[in-house]
Amino acid sequence: LTCLRLGFATDQTRVAVLHFPFYNRVPNIKGVDTSWHRLTHSGKSKVKQLVHIEKLFMDNFADFLTKMANTKGENGSLLDETIVLMGSNLGRASSHDTRDLPIVVAGGGFEHGAHIQGNANPLNELFLSLTNNIEGVNMPEFKDTHQKFKHFS
Repeated sequence: LTCLRLGFATDQTRVAVLHFPFYNRVPNIKGVDTSWHRLTHSGKSKVKQLVHIEKLFMDNFADFLTKMANTKGENGSLLDETIVLMGSNLGRASSHDTRDLPIVVAGGGFEHGAHIQGNANPLNELFLSLTNNIEGVNMPEFKDTHQKFKHFS
């Protein structure tokens, strides 16, 4: 995460994607003996390991946001100038349910501190809001891949 912050701080990148690579292998984390994916399907017997991994992720994410907020940008903090989205592809991994996805948005000039549950296509609404928050962008709609995309000019 330090490299991401430095990439933004030095204007080497404006877009970054971070993927945690141990989805199907056992991570090198003390007290964890099963892959992240298997832990999501092992029921209550392994939930403490899953919570341990998730807590480490969230602690690192919080540290990243704090360091972004404490890094001076051109017009405030680096976090003020950056939209950070962190999430999952599953709302309930044990059943591979894609509803109610846990998504966190930080920075970027948005009002924060609320839980929002969207309509039938909440990610479409979220991505549209994020995109339209970028200076000079005015996108009238954002549709999912099951629908035709409207041409934007």
